[in-house]
Amino acid sequence: MKRVSLRDIANEVGMHVSTVSLALRNHRKIPETTRVRIAEAAERMNYRPDPMMSALCAYRQTCRTADYQGTIAWIDTYLTPGPYWYDGYFRGAQARAGKMGYTIERFWLREKGMKPSRLNSVLKSRGIQGVLLAPQPITHAHLRLSWEDFSAVRFGYSLTRPELHMVTSHQFLNTMTCFRRTARMGFKKIGLVLSNWEDERVSRCFSGGFAAAQATVPGGDRFPPCLYDSGSDRWDNKEISEDNPVTQSILAWAKKYRPDAIITLSSQLQAILNRAGFSITVIYIAIDEESPDSEKSGIIEQRDEIGAAAMEFVSDMIRRGERGIPKIPRILMVPGEWRAAGRTKTVKTC
Repeated sequence: MKRVSLRDIANEVGMHVSTVSLALRNHRKIPETTRVRIAEAAERMNYRPDPMMSALCAYRQTCRTADYQGTIAWIDTYLTPGPYWYDGYFRGAQARAGKMGYTIERFWLREKGMKPSRLNSVLKSRGIQGVLLAPQPITHAHLRLSWEDFSAVRFGYSLTRPELHMVTSHQFLNTMTCFRRTARMGFKKIGLVLSNWEDERVSRCFSGGFAAAQATVPGGDRFPPCLYDSGSDRWDNKEISEDNPVTQSILAWAKKYRPDAIITLSSQLQAILNRAGFSITVIYIAIDEESPDSEKSGIIEQRDEIGAAAMEFVSDMIRRGERGIPKIPRILMVPGEWRAAGRTKTVKTC
């Protein structure tokens, strides 16, 4: 049976092949009535895209410099533009965008005079279809835009309304990897110290991964994690400090359960434990990629790769004409990479 081509559909509806091609990709340049008419004709004629031709087109695109495809909006809602810790996301997205013929432009929603309604107008007037939503400064954030006009992808779990497609680090697997690698280094009593806010921000994937890994060790080496309340719902205030109730509760937990290694996000925890007289190795769920420290063992989240994956995701959505809030949001998780410090000696608690 002969495969139905775009030209066959064009002849059927009396339009140019390029119009049919754009309509089947749900391109906004084609009026909705025309898109519906062409889609109905394609369905009636049992049209199916040729996978070999699609693969050939994709191969040709990789062999030449991509033509300009458009601009992708990077939307930031922090009080100050772009905290450094997600620069890797932006770099990765920007590098991949350049190879695909796109540019990325930052839009800061906290800028004077910039509101969601104003941003809607700016994006639509400039014909921007793709949107990348940077991590939000608070957990369970909401953002109102005319989502039906955009192909949008969010980074991480912090934006909960609307539920858009998401690209994120695989925190559950990363935490399991931390635990297992730490156990291979000879540590037996492995604990977790984390704020409830940090854990909730990733939909409890940190504590979930820890619990899954801990379930595989002997019962005598299992004990509850130290999940504390930081008193803040902002990333900027997540870090623990000396001589406060949170610090004292962590030290009391360490004295009670006597871990010989602790998995955490806190860059201050090792110094606090040392000054309190503990000799405990600290392992990091996410090592700061912007200021690498060879003395830290833990996970490199590969944020550049996460950014690149998000850019590919939104580009595919634009190509398929997918806009608005998805009925079933998809989640793409990128696993991190384990890095061991130069020293892996076994230590004892006080």
